Amino acid sequence: MANKKFSQFSNVPHTATTFVVGYDGATNVRMLASSVGGSTDNIEVPKGLCKYPKLYDGTPAIVDQGFVNTRCRFHPPQMIQIFQDTTIETIKYQVLIASATDEWYCGLYKYDLAGDKYIKQCQWDITSLGATGAISQTLASPITISAGTYFIGVKSKDATAEGVGMNATSASRPQIEWHTADTDITTTTSRINGFQFIIDVAETVLPVEVANSSMSYFRSSYPQFVPYLVY
Repeated sequence: MANKKFSQFSNVPHTATTFVVGYDGATNVRMLASSVGGSTDNIEVPKGLCKYPKLYDGTPAIVDQGFVNTRCRFHPPQMIQIFQDTTIETIKYQVLIASATDEWYCGLYKYDLAGDKYIKQCQWDITSLGATGAISQTLASPITISAGTYFIGVKSKDATAEGVGMNATSASRPQIEWHTADTDITTTTSRINGFQFIIDVAETVLPVEVANSSMSYFRSSYPQFVPYLVY
């Protein structure tokens, strides 16, 4: 390899089996291209979406908004970007309307670019929603998550408790920065402030994997904030 010119090497996208070769001073070595420069899962948006600069008109108008019991819902602006192995265990949120019967099932999902799917890392069950105010839920044991792009999705038991939403029709709303990638960004039809997948009303355990093709992306007048991750 020492007598090869740089121009004799081809510049091609790497795959799962592409190797980088070199010399460490004593041995000819090779390593997977995916191990150089960080994780290939460390992306910013799932396939089919794009991101534009976020502009603010003022302080957003907060409203009470509930999760539903037939969908697991996500809030794109609360995307979690992890750049190194990180230990997590706690999420926090705010209850604006209490319920003695409702429960929230909250899953942390990592977006897998290669498989174009969401993979569950853990689940928090918030079973005490009988009072308004700040709430916190901790895993039975901490887990370590790797570099990548994560979202928290929430399903309700009976859709009677309500958390925090935003009035996306008010004059003080923040501009939506998520769009579908194949439409005119000057129209409201391309803007996205939520996505979700269908789930049975009786289900309390969120699925391990969800294909991106199973997600529906939408724009709501009252987008729902989800619990936030403490890390």
